[in-house]
Amino acid sequence: MAGAGGVFPGVGAGGGGFDFELRREAMAMLKHKNGIIIDPNAANRASLRAMLGTIGMVQVLQASGAVDALRRVKERTVDVILCDYLLEDGRDGQQLLEEMRTRHLIPLSTAFIVITRERRYQSVVSVAELAPDDYLLKPFTPQQLLERIEAVLEKKHAFRHAHRQVEAGQVDPTLTACDDIIGRHPQYRLDALRLKAETLMAAKRTPEAQELYRQILAHKAVPWAKMGLAIASHRTGQLEEAADLTADILQSHPTYIAAYDLAAKIDEERGLTAEAQGHLSQAVVHAPHALARQRQLGRLAVENGDLEAAAAALSTVISRGAGTSLREVGDYAQLARVQMESGKPAAALETASALRRDLRDDPGARVAGNAMAALAHVRLGNAAEAAKAAALALEGAQAAGDAVATHLLVDVAQAAMVTGQAEKGEALLRRAIAHSDGDSRFSQYVNRVMATFQETAGAAEELHEDVRQHLVHINNEGVRLGMAGQLDEAIRLFRETVTQMPSTQMLANAGKAILAKLNRDGWDADLAAEAKSCLERAAKRSPDDAKVREALAAYRTVAGKYGVRQTEGE
Repeated sequence: MAGAGGVFPGVGAGGGGFDFELRREAMAMLKHKNGIIIDPNAANRASLRAMLGTIGMVQVLQASGAVDALRRVKERTVDVILCDYLLEDGRDGQQLLEEMRTRHLIPLSTAFIVITRERRYQSVVSVAELAPDDYLLKPFTPQQLLERIEAVLEKKHAFRHAHRQVEAGQVDPTLTACDDIIGRHPQYRLDALRLKAETLMAAKRTPEAQELYRQILAHKAVPWAKMGLAIASHRTGQLEEAADLTADILQSHPTYIAAYDLAAKIDEERGLTAEAQGHLSQAVVHAPHALARQRQLGRLAVENGDLEAAAAALSTVISRGAGTSLREVGDYAQLARVQMESGKPAAALETASALRRDLRDDPGARVAGNAMAALAHVRLGNAAEAAKAAALALEGAQAAGDAVATHLLVDVAQAAMVTGQAEKGEALLRRAIAHSDGDSRFSQYVNRVMATFQETAGAAEELHEDVRQHLVHINNEGVRLGMAGQLDEAIRLFRETVTQMPSTQMLANAGKAILAKLNRDGWDADLAAEAKSCLERAAKRSPDDAKVREALAAYRTVAGKYGVRQTEGE
């Protein structure tokens, strides 16, 4: 394996260097490359298109903004992206880059170059978690554009083998490829070391990544390495070191947004939610367009009772997410709750309507929209409309099953309870509590939500313990039946429980009971499909649960015993 030691032999790290052979190989392919120009200004696009033509790139698409660009990169792979920093709808090129990379819409081989008049962009990109491959300050000449594209493609060519291994999920071959880059192309040493450290982190080989980050920092104090070490320290439970590192980063680089995110996470883990909100509030000043961060800020503001800040953050998420895939049902539902708690039920009703309209193809949106409409109608004194909306929410929640997020089930349960359907509401609330697998923060959330209406205040407090004891009893009884060889009875018990209370533990135990029967009595395709479904649902809910992973491995073992072929990825 390619280890972390001995990474600084020979030539000094980073910067400088020119590899004529590498440049020649990269540029020989330029005329075969295709590109896309993203700029709201048609004249700018035409000018850039002409420049690219003079340097030999003739296959060039054009996009007027982010939405158009996202559609085009989904349709075909592009090699070079030239993107103006200022786009439409308040978004910028940095945001677009992050969306394309995080959603894997462009491969690592694609060159992304930002074009800007913003002189301060250098300070922004120097601490960006996902930086573009390069940027150009306006105005520039065709020769300057060519030089930048040449340099980026040269680097992409040097990293081509490493990038292929990353995209194939091959950890050790990626590390080996990085070591090869360090040896053959010393001008890219720091870039290769960064990719190597990030690969180790992605593979959960955190101690190795920590050691590598420490070696890099001992040689050169680059902010991304200090940030990487902070993340690694946090992951290994070294909160003090992680907090000190993030504080140091923010003091020297106050625009390093990822450091604010980590500082907020550490604050939350220490129970300092007000401080966490403060860190995120500072982050959105520097990067106001990041929807995930605004969403997190809204959630923290709700927990802290800061309804004004919560409404502002959630409204920003919804407005700036318009026309994108980044909006979520919970954004609208949370905003509607905040509006009701702020004494604005009419605004909450409008938000519920917007939810059903904007995300009309999402079954969870219809469920949540109807639940929030029911609660708003109750506040407005419209009893008949409230009952009608609550009935629709209940019907939708039953039909949608796992498609409705657990926290949204709480909204439906409350809507049922405040409209005279207490029994149905309590049953749904039990299901939601079972879904949460004993998460204490979820318990606090449920209690806070239920307290917003007099009819449901305190309704959940006894249910939490009742549900917990019930699940423990079912689990113990199912295990006893299984050990006694009464597998059909155990399967029946777990199956009935999963229908009403599909917790991770119940789903996993149902799957394991069926596997035991298959192992003992022989393969049954229908039972096997049921076992697989239970285990996959459990894995989706708790992807890091070791017992669930073991159960999935057992499924493959039993299938192999009977010669049942598994499709790729199973």
